[in-house]
Amino acid sequence: MAIIPGIFGINEPVLFGLPIVLNPIFLIPFLLTQVVNIFLCYGAMAEGLVNRTMINVSSTVPVGLGQWLSSLDYRAVILTVVCIGANMLVYYPFYKLFEKEKLAEEQQPLEQNTEDAIEVY
Repeated sequence: MAIIPGIFGINEPVLFGLPIVLNPIFLIPFLLTQVVNIFLCYGAMAEGLVNRTMINVSSTVPVGLGQWLSSLDYRAVILTVVCIGANMLVYYPFYKLFEKEKLAEEQQPLEQNTEDAIEVY
C-alpha cells in the first residue's frame, strides 16, 4: 500500500507504519543508506558517468522522472536504480533480523497458550 505514495516521495506510511522511526534495528540502515547514496552519486558525477544536477526539482516528482529532470541525463535514472539496489542490500540483513525477532514474538504466545491448555486438562 505504501509503494504508490513512495513513488511520489510520501514515505510516512513506511516510516511510521513499519515502524522505522524509533526502531533501533532499522536506525543503522536508515542512516547508512543515505551515506551510501551520497558516495554513489558523488562518485558517478565526479567521474562523469552522470551529468551533475542543474536544477532542484520538487520532492513529490515521481522517482526517475525527478532525477532525469534535474540533470537532463537518462543515466541519472540508471543511477537511481543502482542506488535503490544498494539500499536494498544495506537493509536486507537488518530486515532479516527484524523478521526473526517478529517470528519469535509470534511463536511465544502460541507456546504459552499450549502450556496453559495442557494444565487445564
